[in-house]
Amino acid sequence: IWPDIPQVEAHVGKTLFWCITCDGFRTIDKNLVLFGRDDDAATSALQFQMYTRRITFVSCPGTLDCSKEKIQAMEATGIQMIEGLPSRVEGTPEKISAVCLEDGRRFPADLMFSLLGVRVRNRLALDVGAECDREGYVRVDEEGYTSVPGLFAAGDLSRMHTHQVVAAAHEGAEAAQTANYYLYAKYQKVS
Repeated sequence: IWPDIPQVEAHVGKTLFWCITCDGFRTIDKNLVLFGRDDDAATSALQFQMYTRRITFVSCPGTLDCSKEKIQAMEATGIQMIEGLPSRVEGTPEKISAVCLEDGRRFPADLMFSLLGVRVRNRLALDVGAECDREGYVRVDEEGYTSVPGLFAAGDLSRMHTHQVVAAAHEGAEAAQTANYYLYAKYQKVS
C-alpha cells in the first residue's frame, strides 16, 4: 500500500521502497521518511536506526495503532513521529528533497519507505471457498495445499515465508510439484 501522494508510484524502486532487508542499506546517513501506522511499521522504524538517525515516521491522522512500548521506544531514540496527510514530494522520482503535508509542514527526505502493509489479492481463493487467515492470506501447508482439494497457493498469497521473489519462486515450485503429484492416479502414488 503506497502513501496517498499524486504520482507516488513513479518513485517506486527509485526513492520509495518497502523492504528494509532489500533496501535498508540505501538509507545510510540519509533523511528518511517512513509511512506507517502499526507496531510492525514502528519496529522497522527502530531497525532503520542501524542505517540512519534522521527518521521521520508519518501516519495519517487517527490511524496510529502502535503499542505504548513502541511509541515510547521511538520517542526515546529520537524518531520524529508526525500525524498528517502527505500531499506531495519535492524533487523527481530519482532524487527527492522533501515530503510535504497538506497542512504545509515540510520534512527533509532523501528516501521514503512505505510500511503501510499490503492488500492481499485473494478474491479467486475466496470464491472457491479457500480458508484464509484474518488478514486475508490463504492458509496453506508446507507443500502449498489449501483447505480446498486440488487448490494450491504460493507466494504473496500465503504467509508461508517472507514476501520475497526468491521465497515465492520456491513456494511456487513446491506447490507445482505437489499439484502435479495430486493429479496422479492412486496407483501412481507412493503408498
